[in-house]
Parts: sequence; structure tokens; C-alpha cells
Amino acid sequence: MSTVTVVIPTLGVRASLGDAIESALQPETHEVLLLLNGSRADPSKVRARYERSRVRVVESTARSLPGAILDGRRAVRSDLFAFLDDDDLLVEGSLTTRADAMRESPEVDVVVMNGWRLEGTERSNAIPSLGRCSADPAMAILHKNWLASSGGLYRANSVDDQAFVDLPAYMEWTALGFRLAKAGKTIRFIDEPGFEIRASPDSLSASLDYSLAQLSGLRDMRRFADRPAEFRRIADKRSRQHHSLAVTFVESGEKRRAWAHHLRSLSHWSGLRFLSFTRRLF
Repeated sequence: MSTVTVVIPTLGVRASLGDAIESALQPETHEVLLLLNGSRADPSKVRARYERSRVRVVESTARSLPGAILDGRRAVRSDLFAFLDDDDLLVEGSLTTRADAMRESPEVDVVVMNGWRLEGTERSNAIPSLGRCSADPAMAILHKNWLASSGGLYRANSVDDQAFVDLPAYMEWTALGFRLAKAGKTIRFIDEPGFEIRASPDSLSASLDYSLAQLSGLRDMRRFADRPAEFRRIADKRSRQHHSLAVTFVESGEKRRAWAHHLRSLSHWSGLRFLSFTRRLF
């Protein structure tokens, strides 16, 4: 039975989009939604090239990835849904693995699978130690993100569009995973490869914009935290991120920005280990 909608947010211009669509057309697939956001592609040309049985193009009014993700959730018409980046692939049969877990356990709201991270000829687990996340998913995601964009399957009647409202840019999946854990959703972890991420040196996660945006992601998670250990971990991560940015700006000769982030790195007691870095600012 076809029960899964796969949402692919896309600008419609990547050569890899066709392969992503083909990987998403599995026996469990109800439809593939191409959420076309941005203005780099002509919607009529994208429809002509990709739209067919079980593949539907939806224009998003959003001009951001989190906005397109939200529009995609709102366009879902099936019992279950998943997401896929337009340069990644779903492993054959992985939607059935996730959907079977949902059918076997009706109380499960989210199923999360591991995947492969491909860098050149090297292949590694996308999420180390995924199987250990079930004990405390909220704390686990504050140490290492366990929700890859292409790794989840969500039950539509328990994960509604409100979970996706105002997600931060760049760190949206980590923030979503934390929100779901704090909302008490039942999450099933399957430590098997369900997707392939094609990493590249110029990927968003390697950019300065991503490093800066992580701070807003941490602010979002702080809004949902309610345990002292969570607040401590978030503060520690913010301190580390400010220090990392201070190093980046020192190396690029931007001393004023380096000072600003260095001082913020010292605002939590865990940041005192960065105090000696002050010497590099003179």
C-alpha cells in the first residue's frame, strides 16, 4: 500500500534532482512532492521535465529552505511523510523499512534511520552511535544531530505543521529533532542505512553562513529546553561556536568581529578554557 509522501525542497536546477526523484519512487510512495522555492528555475519547465504519475510540482511562496519545508508539510495528503534533499538519495526499500516500523508500533510518531555519508570515494556512517539515542533523544541531539534531512519518517496525524513553523535556517533538522523530543513524540531509531548524503567541501555545513546561523539554531532549541542539563549543554555549545567564529575572524584579519565573538565565548563558565585565546587578539 502506498502511504508515504516524499517532499523534496528544490530550486529546480540541480542535475542530481532526477536521481533523487527516482530514488524516492519506491513501492511505499504515494507521491513525490517537488517543493519549488526561489526564482532560479521556470516552474513550467520544471513541470514539463519532472511532473508525471506520482510526481507533483508545488510552488512555494517561501524564499527560504525552512519555509519550503513548512509548505511541503502542509501539502502532504498521505498518512506518512518524509523529506529528501535534491542532491541526496534514498536507499532502495528504506521507506518500507520505516513504514513497517510504523505499522508494527502504532504509538510511534517518528522513525529515524541512519545513512551513508559519501565524500569522494570514502563512505562512512552519517550518524555515529544512532542506536544509543533512544534513551534520551533530547540530550542526544544536543551532543550530535541524529535527524538527517533524509533520515526521518513522520506520522501525519501526530506530527502536524506546527512542528515546522519558524524553524531556524541551516540548522533546521537539529532544531526539529529537539522540538519533537521535547514534545514527547515517540521516536524509533533504526541503525541501518536509509539514505546517502553526497558531501562536498562547499556544502552549507562548511560555510561561514552556516557557522553563524548555528547560533540562531541554538537559540531556538533553548526556547524548548526545560532541564538544567539541557540549558548547560546549549550554553556550552554556544560558547564553543563563538570561539570557533573568533578563530575564523582572527585568521581572516577581522579583529573587531573576533573580539565580539571571543567575549561572548567567555560569557558561560565553560568558556573560560578559551581565555588564553585573548593573546591572539593583540
